[in-house]
Amino acid sequence: MLKPENATSKTFKDFTVLYDEETFAIAYDNTEKIILMRWNGKNEEDNGYPMGRTNIPLWFRVHEKLANPILVMLLAQEETNTNKVLEILKNL
Repeated sequence: MLKPENATSKTFKDFTVLYDEETFAIAYDNTEKIILMRWNGKNEEDNGYPMGRTNIPLWFRVHEKLANPILVMLLAQEETNTNKVLEILKNL
C-alpha cells in the first residue's frame, strides 16, 4: 500500500494530504488549488489507482463544483487534517 505522500508525479508535485484512511486519500494541490483523490492500494504490493503507464502512482483531480462539499464532509472525519481543510475553505 502506497503512502499518499509518495504518490508524486510530473503533474502534481506540491500537494498536502488532507485525508488518509489507509486505502483511500484526498489531497489539495497547493499550486493549482484543486482537490485530488486516489486509492492507496489494498496491501504492500499494491500501489493503488490511478497509475500511469510506467506504474507511476497518480492522483485524479476532482471537479471544482465538488470541492466545497468534499472539504465540508472531511471536517467530520477523524483522519482529516482539519486545520488545513479549514484554511482552504476560508480561501475559497
